[in-house]
Amino acid sequence: MRWILSIAVAVPALTILAIFTGMTSAVAPLALSTSIIAVAVLIPLLARREQPAEQPSTAPREIADLRARIDLLAAEREVSLVLNQDVDFKVILSKVLEITAGLIGGHGNEEIAIFLKDDQSGRLVPRAARIGGETLFDDLLTGRVSVDETTVAPLENGRQILTAGNERVDIALPLTADRDLIGVMRIRVPLEGESADRHHAIDRMSAIFDEFSRFISLAVKTPDLYTRAVEDGLTKLSTKRHFLTQLAFAFDAARRYADPLSLIMIDIDHFKKINDTHGHQTGDIALKGVAEVIRKNLRRAGDAAYSGYRYGGEELCILLPKTPADKALIVAERLRKGVEGKSFRSDRGVEFSLTISAGLAEVAPSMKEGAELTATADQALYRAKQEGRNRICVAPTIANPSPTDYNDRHGIQPRQRDATERRSAAGDR
Repeated sequence: MRWILSIAVAVPALTILAIFTGMTSAVAPLALSTSIIAVAVLIPLLARREQPAEQPSTAPREIADLRARIDLLAAEREVSLVLNQDVDFKVILSKVLEITAGLIGGHGNEEIAIFLKDDQSGRLVPRAARIGGETLFDDLLTGRVSVDETTVAPLENGRQILTAGNERVDIALPLTADRDLIGVMRIRVPLEGESADRHHAIDRMSAIFDEFSRFISLAVKTPDLYTRAVEDGLTKLSTKRHFLTQLAFAFDAARRYADPLSLIMIDIDHFKKINDTHGHQTGDIALKGVAEVIRKNLRRAGDAAYSGYRYGGEELCILLPKTPADKALIVAERLRKGVEGKSFRSDRGVEFSLTISAGLAEVAPSMKEGAELTATADQALYRAKQEGRNRICVAPTIANPSPTDYNDRHGIQPRQRDATERRSAAGDR
């Protein structure tokens, strides 16, 4: 009768747990499925405990299988929670690889690697790996993680490839999202124990990771979907819409905690002339090149991350939380020199150079909203253009014109602002 009582308690409890953990709609079904599986696995085993053991020699394996199954269900729920709490690729993969290592003992002697398919070449590229208890990404994997035939095989046939030797087992699993093969997870684990126990452990790991790979696929795909939603396709900087959202958060935090917040507005000098002389394709090359300089120079300062955005046309911007104007000026000058020293080449192979102008502003006590910071930095940018370009102008902290004042000064009505972002009608910049 105890197993009947277990059903009465487990089903409602696990269902309520899945509903009220605050999971997103994409993750909740997976969490709910783990609850149902838990009931299906535990109930027969609990019922079996009511009966005399017929084969005592198999009990240790059954106990190990039960523990492994419980660990799998716990790991699946942990991954679901991680996906509900973060959207950053490295943060998610660090936690997920740590969870995965726990499924196979987590002794630090295992190797777990994630390979993703490159959009252009179609080849597998190592993106993240846990080696010796440490998680590494991208360039740090060079020389430590390589792609071999066994790794590529799941991408070609869409199924698990298992290779077992005397000392180690390799499991390569396809990662699938929306029915598309997006990559491969490869697991290498040392084998221990007697031969029969090893074979049973291999079968157990194979079954566990066949199921767990669905959660790994979701962990890889979730930040990718988020990035695509907020990333400008040409420059790979974030979109203006995302900037406005992040500016509101950053401005509110700066006011609440009395932290500094700076904004750099950047414009490519004589951009219209580049388009007229070399064509719009070269204009795109110029934008991508300047954005590349920005991305390479964005750094994490303490616990504050700098973010780059495409504000509109050839105008870019950088949001610098917890950074006063004097330190933001160092960043802006580094960007200006980086663009000035960079060699660009048109789509026809013609070499040319570029410069940028920048306006910098810091949040002042008199400001009521983030739009005032944007207007102040934009005015400083306009002044940099007027004073000769290829320079940075810093807005005085006591001069904080409202967006309305700024628009009126330049004859721009609020509803016309987006249509005139590039100010091309005002002449060559």
